[in-house]
Amino acid sequence: MQQLVSNDRYAIAVDTAKNRLYLTVKGYWLSPQDAPRYVEDLTTAAKRLRPQFAVLTDATTMRPHHEDVMPLHIAAQQALMAAGMSRVAEILPRAATRLQTRRLSNQSGMFKAEFDTHEEAEAWLDAQTAR
Repeated sequence: MQQLVSNDRYAIAVDTAKNRLYLTVKGYWLSPQDAPRYVEDLTTAAKRLRPQFAVLTDATTMRPHHEDVMPLHIAAQQALMAAGMSRVAEILPRAATRLQTRRLSNQSGMFKAEFDTHEEAEAWLDAQTAR
């Protein structure tokens, strides 16, 4: 796995052998200015992968973000879909975070599966890839 970006708002890594992007969303974002390169960083990372890549999003330390940030997340999801993303596994242990991320994926049109642990999410993605 290769770490591409790590800051106080998010981390992005790729595993080219698994054709997988790893995104960790951290803390509370008040405005899009909290993560001005977010969509660009995700798009750059996606270019390192082949079409039909998967994404594992770890939101275990994420707090529900301010409403002003929602368009940024929708743009990121749409950019990843346009880049060839085929499936998403999200680790969402908090109910409030689950509600917000479900609303976002409904608005962007992104299909995702939700999990409580990294191991469950990784196993699901591995099983999907094996098909």
